[in-house]
Amino acid sequence: MGNESEGKGWRRNIWGTRVREKDREEIYGEQGRKETIVMEKCEMKEIHTKEELTKVFEEEEDLVIVQHKRVARVLLRFAGHLPFQPQIKEVLTFIPLTAPKEILGTPCVDTTMTTARAKALYVIVCLHEEAHEEAVEAAKQFGAVRILLVDYEVFAEISQQENPHMDFLCVGFTKCGTTSLSNALRECPEIVLPKGKETFYMHWRNKYDDAPERFRHKYFPEQDPDKLYGDIEPSYHGSARNVYECFGPEVKLLFLVRQPSLATFSYYKMLMRRPRHYRYVRYYQGFHRYSVKLFTKFANEEIYTERKDRFQYDKWINEYLQYFRPEQIKVVVMEELMRNPEEQMKEIQEFIGVKHPICVEQMPNSNEGSAVSANWLGAYINYRYYASIRGRKENTTRSKKQKLFFRFARWVQRYTTIENHDKMTDEQKRKMDAFYKPSVERLEKMTGLPVRKLWDI
Repeated sequence: MGNESEGKGWRRNIWGTRVREKDREEIYGEQGRKETIVMEKCEMKEIHTKEELTKVFEEEEDLVIVQHKRVARVLLRFAGHLPFQPQIKEVLTFIPLTAPKEILGTPCVDTTMTTARAKALYVIVCLHEEAHEEAVEAAKQFGAVRILLVDYEVFAEISQQENPHMDFLCVGFTKCGTTSLSNALRECPEIVLPKGKETFYMHWRNKYDDAPERFRHKYFPEQDPDKLYGDIEPSYHGSARNVYECFGPEVKLLFLVRQPSLATFSYYKMLMRRPRHYRYVRYYQGFHRYSVKLFTKFANEEIYTERKDRFQYDKWINEYLQYFRPEQIKVVVMEELMRNPEEQMKEIQEFIGVKHPICVEQMPNSNEGSAVSANWLGAYINYRYYASIRGRKENTTRSKKQKLFFRFARWVQRYTTIENHDKMTDEQKRKMDAFYKPSVERLEKMTGLPVRKLWDI
């Protein structure tokens, strides 16, 4: 969103509105004229190595980090490990805050809480999307006269070094056999996985100043160079950028895919068992008890509107290909894995670097799950239960009171759910297969796997 694209005589304000320079002067008077002059005189410099950034942090006496908290936390943690104390005065955001905040002891303010300083160097990371262009433009209009652009790869390198080393990740997809894969890989003595199936690290890494240390301490306190470290995280299907920033370009990536209509129905039943949002509870309104008719409502509101597009596999794999080389990615069809586990598991182990693959003659039981909330009240109770345990993955300790509550909540859930083995109706499946067909065709073209034949789409 640079000046050249706006045309001569035009500027954008920090909200993205196009304003003529002459109108800006009329509207904002002398201040508007001064801001226009400042923008034209702004000094910009780029750096492309971590060593250059370290030198800047050592020499500059007034530093301001611009952009959102994710970027600021990584740079501030990096600064905190340097053998000197960088003079980072504040974090500047262009998103309005209700009050000043702190990130790792550094004030975080918006443009109404501070003023531009002529000697300050405003540090902006060049992210892959257009966010940094907006930040640069906004910083100029704020009054910054010195801007430092940090290459994205420098930022990613810093982020990768503060996280544990990972050899492989299974990053997709939910309800596609990832629990079976996790259980099978745990039998291999060369592989180390975290206790429990998922850590959800990508969902909470931006919540805490010490997130990398929490993650390392709880899940990977020690790392043996003779072992392969990995994680099974099907919810990471939409986190390509975060995975790259945390674990680098060399991590091996596994995608398990399944007939998308069946995966969607299984995912829907999981949501009916433990609703993650109140809107799923509302689906029960008008029904005395659970009914497969709820699936039609779910599909109309969540799938066909593409609010939930997690089973359009090609979309997410393509997103990962923006950050990772094709040879770092392996796509496995769940139906083939279950039909021929010995061959498929051998290929998977060889892909992730196992020297002596174990023989898997039968895949462990999958986490299909047939229970659903019995009725509206049961769905509401289960929704409240899910909301109460969301932070359990990042907490390094758990009090006796919390442990007692979790046990009680699980006990209550036994009485709020019922077993239900209903399948989709033929009409529901035909409609959903037709919806997914273009995505399946793109997946087949991308991977060379005969998924249309395997899935009869």
